[in-house]
Amino acid sequence: MHVGAKGIGCVVLIALGLPSCDHPKLTDADCTAIGSRVEGAWLADANEAVTVAQTEQYRRYVKDEGGRVTARWLDECRKLVGAEVDPQELRCLKKAASIDDVEHCQTR
Repeated sequence: MHVGAKGIGCVVLIALGLPSCDHPKLTDADCTAIGSRVEGAWLADANEAVTVAQTEQYRRYVKDEGGRVTARWLDECRKLVGAEVDPQELRCLKKAASIDDVEHCQTR
């Protein structure tokens, strides 16, 4: 499954933007933890393509794009620090190991 860099950030941010009166508030530490999972998920999903790639340039591109995705996601997440979040979704996102896992967190 191919999800663009912007799509990953949007999917995750939509999940974190759900207000409720008894939910915890998003913290910078949450953003950092989930950002790490997003980067890991990107790299895990891209790893198959990287191993098939025949050029070092393509391998660098995939790794660099993962860094850009994570940086953009962190910027957007940090704008939401202090917003209420669904605790189950937050736990799910902190465990995500692939982009499919990230998307699954919003469809439960």
